[in-house]
Amino acid sequence: MSENKVVEAARAKWNAQADEHNQWDELGCDEKLELAVRAAFETLNAQQIVAWITEDGERVITDVTKRGLPSAVQAPYTLPLVRATSSETLTDGEH
Repeated sequence: MSENKVVEAARAKWNAQADEHNQWDELGCDEKLELAVRAAFETLNAQQIVAWITEDGERVITDVTKRGLPSAVQAPYTLPLVRATSSETLTDGEH
């Protein structure tokens, strides 16, 4: 699946549940990135994201905990931890 399709899937899923004042274009880059990561893992049939880790590997929080924190506190937790169940991969283009 192409990266563009993953982003479009994230956009469609978000907009379907958001009110008219909180659509995709109103989100910040960090929020869009996290939603795209979630969409990629869902598209690839991975289990849901179970935790997040900082890039330095020093701190880990559960996904539930991250979603309950203010976005300013969420920022360092950028790497998702999942259990993959599919061998499908992202591609650069349509194949």
